[in-house]
Amino acid sequence: MSKTSQPSWRDRFKSLQQQAHVWYCNPQVIFDTGKLEHYFAMLSSAERKQQRKFHFKKDQRSYLVSHALVRTVLSLYADIAPQDWVFSRGAHGKPRLTEASAATSLRFNLTHTADLCACVVTRSIRCGVDAEHVGRENKLLPIARRMFSDIELATLQDRSEAEMQQRFFYYWTLREAYVKAKGTGLGGSSKAYHFNIEDGPGAAKAKSASIEFVDSRKKNLAAEWQFEIFQHEANHVMAVALKSAGEHKIIQWQFMEP
Repeated sequence: MSKTSQPSWRDRFKSLQQQAHVWYCNPQVIFDTGKLEHYFAMLSSAERKQQRKFHFKKDQRSYLVSHALVRTVLSLYADIAPQDWVFSRGAHGKPRLTEASAATSLRFNLTHTADLCACVVTRSIRCGVDAEHVGRENKLLPIARRMFSDIELATLQDRSEAEMQQRFFYYWTLREAYVKAKGTGLGGSSKAYHFNIEDGPGAAKAKSASIEFVDSRKKNLAAEWQFEIFQHEANHVMAVALKSAGEHKIIQWQFMEP
């Protein structure tokens, strides 16, 4: 039986006119020495230096695999080898392609947490992605009182511990993805807006969400943004934010080991 042919980089790049793609994997299940050496060879000298700074092997592997993932994913959309991508950083540390790089209409964002890393790719539009491990043991309600709007906080209360924890990380990842897409960092999070989550029937992994500002004059601004939450198994939540300017994008979530 012949293998199904994979789309070319031109086809993938073209598909980003109507879509946004999120690629994710688990770095902590990759132990093959040859594969890890291949990933290391992709990195720039600055990335290699940064990777060596991590004290724990788990953190070294997470950094290595997540950055190899970004390079491998970007090469799905351009005729550029993974090791040839050149990055710079914005004012808040957000990585981006340099002006000298080809295919600069590509936009991306990277996130990693315990046992999961993810990269979102778009064409010309701002994007952000965040992933969190929902089993983290924190005092979540005090954090929510500081960071979330009154409306979001109200939805957390009077829930079971498990339901509250899951909903907390829905809001947290949405806020992280939003400020990463804007390029402001979490310091740009605010009580001046809240997120509405569309809880559809059944156990669908993906849920749409929208942003609403306290200032009603920002209604048009809210319409420019598109959000989606993705429940990856039981322990991880991911969220993506797109400044799609009212043009709805189909968001594809795809597992890929670099």
